[in-house]
Amino acid sequence: MCSALGTAGFAQITAPPSLVKLHQTIRHEGADLLILNAGMDGDDTSFITSGIRSGKLGRDPFTIIIVLMVAANASRVRSIADSGADDALLLPIASDTLIKKVIDLSGPRKPFVVTSDYIGPERRNVPRPNQPSARQIQVPNPLAGLRGDDYAAALDASRERLFTERIARLAAHIGWLGNAIREAAIKNEPVRPFLFRLDEVGKELAERINVPERIKAVRGLLAQARAIRTSRDAVSADAMAELTATADMIAGVEP
Repeated sequence: MCSALGTAGFAQITAPPSLVKLHQTIRHEGADLLILNAGMDGDDTSFITSGIRSGKLGRDPFTIIIVLMVAANASRVRSIADSGADDALLLPIASDTLIKKVIDLSGPRKPFVVTSDYIGPERRNVPRPNQPSARQIQVPNPLAGLRGDDYAAALDASRERLFTERIARLAAHIGWLGNAIREAAIKNEPVRPFLFRLDEVGKELAERINVPERIKAVRGLLAQARAIRTSRDAVSADAMAELTATADMIAGVEP
């Protein structure tokens, strides 16, 4: 595969011998194109992809990512798609087929979309019925067009738009979770799944925002959720009301 890419004109090709080396390469050097073998790397393939897209691994969330699969079972395909990969191909694959796919991905790029649980290329050709369309963000393609300082400037601008939208989606999702917790409590239904998700979303939001007052509010919400989740006593209506009010405040919902 490396020799085929080299013959096709690609340079600075590396094949890290382990997942640890791959993580280090992405974190410190970055990559324009990443080809992952899900047959060898298993679930870590999706973990790497989502880490790149979220900005937690490396600096460029717009790296072109192709995942190679040994079997196209539904759960694996869904995991790859949900992680934000640009495309997935079945093994075994001919070198010329892979090169053609890379060349195709070097052209006009799909816009990215951001939700509370996804960052990556737009996956839908048409909006879902009765569902608002996610905002589309035009992003640079590291395999085409801009180079050097021009690409760096486009990268910085697109990262800013991408992660600003992520903050907005996380805050909105916290408001949704607060309402879901409220409704579940009224119906005497389990609230723990919502509380665990609230903890996950709140932690990421606290890491991304840089306004001290908002960080304090999110950490306060996490403490409230953790107290409710770990309590052995019945949760009081006042505690539940305080939590949902804080969630609404973070989400920008008017009282």
